[in-house]
Amino acid sequence: ITDEYISIVSWCFVVLITTANCLVNIKRVARLINSEFRASIYTPLKLTLLVLASLYRFSVASYVYSLVGIVIAILAITLGFVIRLKGTRLYGLTLSLLCVCKLLIFDITIDSDIYKAISVLAAGVLCFVISFIYSLLEKQTKQQNKPT
Repeated sequence: ITDEYISIVSWCFVVLITTANCLVNIKRVARLINSEFRASIYTPLKLTLLVLASLYRFSVASYVYSLVGIVIAILAITLGFVIRLKGTRLYGLTLSLLCVCKLLIFDITIDSDIYKAISVLAAGVLCFVISFIYSLLEKQTKQQNKPT
């Protein structure tokens, strides 16, 4: 076992423990801040920064930041609906918008016009899928909250 392997394993362990700590303490943080909305934004922001620092630590390609950001955004939207925190959902939508824009503007450097058009189309489809997931989960949440 090399030192680099031990370093990677220990870093992953720290990331997992920190992530679990953030998710478990979201309600406690809300009480400390006296605002559930601010806590619901603070916690996923903290997790996003942790993941971005981890990616930076391992020197990944630029587009990986955008793709991981989109995955985090989808998870934040879903988690926001599951635990009924609007701030987390809005954070996920904002993060997805920023990551798709970064992907289109900075990460996709293609010389061919056809491939650029396909990239923009793929980004549009990705935004549509995220929007569809959001609206689907929002409808389910409203149906569950309706008095019968």
